[in-house]
Amino acid sequence: MSGPDGARPLAGRNVVVTGASRGIGEAVARRAAAEGANVVVNSSGAGGTDPGPLTAVAESITAEGGTAVASVGPVEDLDYAEQLVATCVDAFGSIDALFAVAGVPSPRRNSILDVDPADWHRLMAIHVDGTFNCCRHAAPLMAAQGRGAIVTTGSDSWLGDYAGTAYPAAKGAITSLTWAMARDLAPHGVRCNAVAPGARTPMASGEGFQRRIAKLVEEGTLSPEEAEAVLTMPGPEFVAPLYTFLASDAAAGITGRLFRARGGLLEVHPTPGAETLADRPVDEGPWQPDELAALLAPLAVDGAP
Repeated sequence: MSGPDGARPLAGRNVVVTGASRGIGEAVARRAAAEGANVVVNSSGAGGTDPGPLTAVAESITAEGGTAVASVGPVEDLDYAEQLVATCVDAFGSIDALFAVAGVPSPRRNSILDVDPADWHRLMAIHVDGTFNCCRHAAPLMAAQGRGAIVTTGSDSWLGDYAGTAYPAAKGAITSLTWAMARDLAPHGVRCNAVAPGARTPMASGEGFQRRIAKLVEEGTLSPEEAEAVLTMPGPEFVAPLYTFLASDAAAGITGRLFRARGGLLEVHPTPGAETLADRPVDEGPWQPDELAALLAPLAVDGAP
């Protein structure tokens, strides 16, 4: 896809896209290739072994005039993540952008009251370790060449309003990791941003997804109007352009931000900061219980225990 002057924004760039066999990852890979990038597409494979869906994506990109190489493996494995990055360097000469999209949905039992520790660890491994592992191997190469862009995948759930415990915890960790990497890598010419995407994908559709949304409405977490918007979200092709834009030269100077994208909606989360409640001299001694009660009473939420 060309810009106004006919140039393709990612022409000559070499990129890795994780979780690219379907959904948002596939849309990002296709968009990057259409904008001129050489793409390494990754997924763990169906059941961890079948490369078919990912190979089909790579072959389709190539048939449409792009350049793509498939690499099947689990990004939560640090050694495989190194191999994935090396595949891009070996095939194309460098790695200029990393789009970390790989993830799995929240488990069926996801409350802190009943979440299976095995489900917790698996979700954290794929989301958090998978993102870290790929960044850990890609970032030094980008820093050495003095340029690069990393775009991670967050979620609105990081605020803790829905999706249980494991998924919000993982997405919150990814957001914090992205902010920290942005600080570390800015002196080296490398940008890091996160996208909280909303799109109609295999992870955000089907009867199970509809039941979860209905439960959120029943609990009062979502209004019926908000639920309808979630259930009728446009496809991932609407969020993919933001990922690829953030890897282009047009995004110079944009780093350490968390964007929210869904359909035609584009938002940016403000950088969190603390609100001072009080700051008295230490020679007045530690806060006493009655003082804290008076100071914090306005923060109480109706209906909270």
